[in-house]
Amino acid sequence: MSKGKVLVIDDEDLMCDLIEQVLEIKGYSITTMTNSSAALEEIEQKKDYDVIIADIRMPKVSGIDLLRAANAQNMDYQFILITGFYNLLAPDILKLLNPFGFIKKPFDINTLITTVEKAFAKKDEINGKKDKQ
Repeated sequence: MSKGKVLVIDDEDLMCDLIEQVLEIKGYSITTMTNSSAALEEIEQKKDYDVIIADIRMPKVSGIDLLRAANAQNMDYQFILITGFYNLLAPDILKLLNPFGFIKKPFDINTLITTVEKAFAKKDEINGKKDKQ
């Protein structure tokens, strides 16, 4: 039984493979995509994911573009951005976009697992509040 569905978008095959292997061991159902334009279509179709993990810097469609698209679709998800360029991000822009979290490259496996588990806990908390209303 899957703990939940995760979409991973990174233009590097090795990064997608690493994240997939680690999270599958932890019981998550993983979909990986290296084509950010195809990922944008997936998001615009409101596919059912609990957590989306996307690299910020990718050709054609950036992780920020994917986050904006997901926000525009009002998807029920938590969004985690991965970047090796965290210091270059404008904090005021990120507050407006409201991603769940960041993973700075290079990262260790425990950071990945902890961030994803926190994202699922946040999603469960939000859904619990919705159920009570």
